Amino acid sequence: MEIAKDETFNQERINIECRYGDHCSFFVDANGVLPGEWGGYEELYDCGPNGEALYEIYYSHFRRRILINEYGFFYNKFSCKKYDGVIKLPKVNLYICEKNGRFGLIDEEENDMYAKY
Repeated sequence: MEIAKDETFNQERINIECRYGDHCSFFVDANGVLPGEWGGYEELYDCGPNGEALYEIYYSHFRRRILINEYGFFYNKFSCKKYDGVIKLPKVNLYICEKNGRFGLIDEEENDMYAKY
């Protein structure tokens, strides 16, 4: 978490907004920090360990909501500049990550367990 904290100093924040009018077909980051289109978005009332705002975005590849903070770190650990999406596997400290349509498996320290990206 210290890495994420160090990298967030003076960093631009994500600004999630709805696209395609009233029907809100998808959400994007208006500031361009978080790339891609997301199927859903919800601001959480909780704060991260360093006081940062937390959001849940809908990751359509896995049909699950994932946690991201206001600086673009999935689960307060993995930068959206490095990964297009990260999803935590239940009951283990492993994550599936996506980059450019390719997937890999990493642990909390970003050691590749099985990388194809």
